[in-house]
Amino acid sequence: MKLRQFDKADSRRVVINTESKTWLPGLVKGLEVLPLHNFEHENTALVKWDANTQFNLHRHYGGEEIL
Repeated sequence: MKLRQFDKADSRRVVINTESKTWLPGLVKGLEVLPLHNFEHENTALVKWDANTQFNLHRHYGGEEIL
């Protein structure tokens, strides 16, 4: 859900049925990713983590928000 927190030029309406989309393999075993929306430098995705999944340290230079 986009709640006007994105760039004003990013006005395209996007509707995704997440139950019918194919999840992509993540960068490590136990991780799956479903890209939702991209605009210039902003990317949003759903991420599934299996229990006890270990992820490599990394940086998001513009920030990262995990809910």
